[in-house]
Amino acid sequence: MDERPNLTFAVLADVPPDNRYCMAGVTRVLPALRRLGVQAVLAGGGAEWRLVRIADDATFDLGAAVKAALEAKCQPLELVEEHGTPFLLCSTKELKEEDWKPFAGSGRLAALKKAGVFFYVQQMHPGGTVAGEFLQMQDAGFSTAALRGMRNCVAISSGALGPLVDERAIRQGEFGFTSVTTSSFRYPMLFPGRAMFPQIERSPLNRPSLVVSVFKDRVVFARMVLESSERLGPDWTMPLGDYGALSYERRAKSAKVPQFAAGAKPEISFKPGGPGGGAVNVTFPRALGADGSRAFDYEVTVHCMDGGVDGIVLQKRVYSPGIYLPPGKEPPKVTCPFLRNELYYDLPLVFEVRALNCFGAKGDPIAAQRTIKTQKKQGRS
Repeated sequence: MDERPNLTFAVLADVPPDNRYCMAGVTRVLPALRRLGVQAVLAGGGAEWRLVRIADDATFDLGAAVKAALEAKCQPLELVEEHGTPFLLCSTKELKEEDWKPFAGSGRLAALKKAGVFFYVQQMHPGGTVAGEFLQMQDAGFSTAALRGMRNCVAISSGALGPLVDERAIRQGEFGFTSVTTSSFRYPMLFPGRAMFPQIERSPLNRPSLVVSVFKDRVVFARMVLESSERLGPDWTMPLGDYGALSYERRAKSAKVPQFAAGAKPEISFKPGGPGGGAVNVTFPRALGADGSRAFDYEVTVHCMDGGVDGIVLQKRVYSPGIYLPPGKEPPKVTCPFLRNELYYDLPLVFEVRALNCFGAKGDPIAAQRTIKTQKKQGRS
């Protein structure tokens, strides 16, 4: 597998052309894109999508080129080609039936079906294809129905704006094409349902991007932060002759399960004052194994063993605070806060922590025991 790809392009999503700071950021990542062999940029500024070729010119300004392309008028559904690879660009947030019917009735759709691979792109994510119904900015499902069964189609969207470390961001399934939700070039957003910490409420400006290489027999998706040219995780490889290789079911079976280092233990500390009678902080080392395993999130459970019965007092799930960062730059420790009045007083409590991968598989637990004393009431003078 040492042949050169037919095409390498980068996906820069959520790059509004009227945001001059963002356009300056697009210009700044051009040297990194050149080092990665990127020949074109798939740029999305809200609903609008354009394919911009990177000129072999020392004076070329990528930000200016992307801005001009996004501001130019185009059809709601436009078919373009780069190095023999077709791209179907939808610039109406989601695919509309009135635009699809004329296209599907023409010879252009028949030609797409014969291509080795083609890329379809829109802002909203094809409904029901990735990470469950809670995924934000899914469409009404027309694109999913229109593309159903086209195994040579890769549908890319930007609406979810999720972090590229999430293995659920790419999927093959019963819908019959490959669905990919890419990150925001500016500020990725986390899926709901987890506790948030100040250090991850706003993502760093490290410029996440998919760098996609198209070979004769496969497509390779590199998850990059362009500010440092570092990978956020292993590449996703899509064999063109093995649909289902990127299904959740197949990948979950072989996904590495993150584990804590031998001898690791959580530390329990108390912060008095404030709401809830103060905080009980559970601090533990990150789970980052030598085998490449990395925690996507952590499950922190408080058990009460009173009377020999295991009662769960409270359980929280927290994202890794390094979720936007390359593996080597993860913070060394994670803290999960509880309020004192969420827990039991004057009984031994076991604080148990497990690391999880993106598919929910849990590593071995680490635990510590502490008792939270009843706070003395202050008398009045």
